[in-house]
Amino acid sequence: GNSVTSTPLLSLHHARIDRDGSLLCENIDLEIDGPRVVVAGPGADAVLEAICMTANVSKGHVRISGYDVSTRSHVGRVGIAPSDLPLPQRMSVEQYLILYYRTLGFSKREANHATMTSLSDLGLTHLASRQSNSLTLSERKAVTIAAAMLPNAPCLVAHSPLRGIEKPESHGILSVLGQVANRRQVLVSTSRWDAEGVDAELMAGATHIAFLSRHATLWSGPTSHLFSEGKQAALLVSGTDDAFVRALAQQGFDPTGKLPRIVVRIDDPNGTSRLLSIANEYDVAIIQMIPLWQPPRAPSSSEPEVGPNDQEPPSHD
Repeated sequence: GNSVTSTPLLSLHHARIDRDGSLLCENIDLEIDGPRVVVAGPGADAVLEAICMTANVSKGHVRISGYDVSTRSHVGRVGIAPSDLPLPQRMSVEQYLILYYRTLGFSKREANHATMTSLSDLGLTHLASRQSNSLTLSERKAVTIAAAMLPNAPCLVAHSPLRGIEKPESHGILSVLGQVANRRQVLVSTSRWDAEGVDAELMAGATHIAFLSRHATLWSGPTSHLFSEGKQAALLVSGTDDAFVRALAQQGFDPTGKLPRIVVRIDDPNGTSRLLSIANEYDVAIIQMIPLWQPPRAPSSSEPEVGPNDQEPPSHD
């Protein structure tokens, strides 16, 4: 709904997520909403694993469209497309989808209807009679997304749908996700921050993006704001000297996130060397520096650049 009190698509509060007793992420806070949301980074991977139930929320909360993931209240209410779902052998795609909807508690008639609707809405009717074991990886991922088109669900969650997919194949999946987004909210993850190739296209189609480390939300907001904020980089820093972060703030690097992992803005050509000299001064080592993905600029040169006083940068959808 569009009411002011509407539930955000994804909300995390002090979330800690474990898989088989090993820590995937901890103490993450995030509230993000929008038609097409991409969460990126290792923390994003962890959150999607929790939603897909291959990992557990051991502290705090994770809510998807308001449903609490730790109590599994989201199952059957939001669509979930895991990263790699093994499909049962010797079964047609249509049979598999009907079976999948039946196991979620839909009646035979509802399951048949949901299957037909999902395949036609996503432009996948040509796969209906294909045997599951004859599908390519990208076709299998498309079928997994089709299975997640639950009737009446407010959203669809897809865990790393482009993992392992090369460029030509990725267009099929991106177009399926585009069809989904015409019908409901979409939350998609990628484990990379510096998206190149297929991941970059995934992010370019997002209305909102969040970058998550294992310990914090590094940045989140509308994709259009990434235009106006200039080049940004995720740093992994030795030590936990807050004086270093304060110095970065004074020098206009706009640090966000929590040590040891922060995001800084590097606007001028000498930004990197200025950053390193500040680090040197505070006896801090920069262990890793990853440029965050940036939306491609609009090709038309006639378009005015967005100045610092413009309220809202143009949306390049």
